[in-house]
Amino acid sequence: MKLYYTPPKHTAVASASQWIALSRDPVTMRSLIAADRGWAPLVPRPSFVAWTDDYSTILPLLKWR
Repeated sequence: MKLYYTPPKHTAVASASQWIALSRDPVTMRSLIAADRGWAPLVPRPSFVAWTDDYSTILPLLKWR
């Protein structure tokens, strides 16, 4: 199970970030959601190549502005 979280933008003690939680235990993931409703299921992107030892470049993951 995969969950995605974006904390509130720029607070006095934090800057913007994105977090991903991975676990095989559904109870663990439900506890994250119960603690903060900001957690949501991670939706896979169509035609996205999974990360493996044979495919390890991060360049396609970077978002250029």
